Amino acid sequence: MGDIRPQNDTQAPRIESPKSLMEKKHAWLENQSLYLAVDLVGSALILGKFTDPDVTKAAKFIKEHSNKVSSLGVQLAILFLDDKGDLL
Repeated sequence: MGDIRPQNDTQAPRIESPKSLMEKKHAWLENQSLYLAVDLVGSALILGKFTDPDVTKAAKFIKEHSNKVSSLGVQLAILFLDDKGDLL
């Protein structure tokens, strides 16, 4: 039996990149909306970037406005803050 992996593809495509995280961070800083906060926090979780204070602020912003965000958005914020030990 042959190998089932594609012959020309040795690496899986990246879902997120540090560059896209920086772009999302700048967008969040310019316009602090819930949509941009959820986008930023989700990207930071995917990349494992838990040290950026602006992402922490975005996660706290989501929690503060949890009545206006989907349960998934709130769960992302909780997961991010919990991993930092900064849930409250």
